[in-house]
Formats: sequence, structure tokens, C-alpha cells
Amino acid sequence: MYPKIIADSSSLILLTKAKLMKPLLKSAIIVIPKKVYNESVERSKGLGREDAYEIESYVNKRRIEIKEASEKTTKEYEEMFNIEGGEKESLALASEFKLPMLCDDKRGMNAAKVLNINIISSIAMVKALYNKKRIDKKTALNSLDELERYGWYKKDLIENMKEEIKNVKTNITKDTQNSF
Repeated sequence: MYPKIIADSSSLILLTKAKLMKPLLKSAIIVIPKKVYNESVERSKGLGREDAYEIESYVNKRRIEIKEASEKTTKEYEEMFNIEGGEKESLALASEFKLPMLCDDKRGMNAAKVLNINIISSIAMVKALYNKKRIDKKTALNSLDELERYGWYKKDLIENMKEEIKNVKTNITKDTQNSF
């Protein structure tokens, strides 16, 4: 059984554009509310966005699950944090199921902190996938380029992460050297 993680629309779309969904879904299942599906697939397909079809294919393969958040919790978070749409429903799901959440929205991140929900940004996911050897250095750096292109990050956040990844030394033991 794979661990599950909640995602909001922006993170789902950004991770897809950065070509990180396939390696992520090899070791996790993403859970999204219906509103996130509507925002990232239905609306995006209407705009001709390729990433919408990729996300839809993962839903069809059951690597992305769609769940409903309770109306009571959703309404409470909308009033409490002044957030709407997929973010409020993602927060409600993360809170109800006690799961971590992929989030790149500032308001969503702040609300998650208040609610003690573990959050991870798309930038941090690049590093996590790289550290777990799910992606190589070149893929990690290319993914960060895509996040810079499509995301709303401060340039120094991306540059700092690129430097961190570039400076990671490969740990080669005698056993590994003999295998080359």
C-alpha cells in the first residue's frame, strides 16, 4: 500500500508540467477533491492544456483518487481562512484524513500551518524525489526550470534549490566502483 498525499490544483498542475508525476506516483497515491479535479482537468481540457489529459489518465489508472471533503469542514475553512475552490477542499481533506498536503498557494500554506497539516511545496518535492533517488540530478534541475517557468516562486528559492542539488556529492563506495 502506497502512502497518500492530498494535492491542490496548482501543485498538481505544476508537478505535471515539471514531469514529476510519474516518479511521484511510483511511490505514492495522490488524493484530490472533486473541485481540484474540475480545476485541473475539466477546466484545463477546455483550454487545451496537455497536462489536463495527463492528470486525467492518472485518475483513470487510480493513481490519483478523488474524494469528497465534508461540507461542514469546507465551509468552516472558507470562513476561517478566506480561501475558496480547490484549496479549501484540499485543506478539508488533509485535515479530515490526517494526510500531508502538496501546496504552493501562500494562503493555503498558511492555513495548513495553523491546522498542523504537513505541507510540501513542488520545489521541496523535487528535492525529496531526488534525495530518494526517484529522479536523477538532470531531471531534478530540469524540473526546477519548469517550476520557474510556470510557477510563482521567488527566483532565489529556485536558485537555492538548484545549488543544493548541484552540490550533492555522489557517494561511491568500493563496491559501487567495482560495478562500473
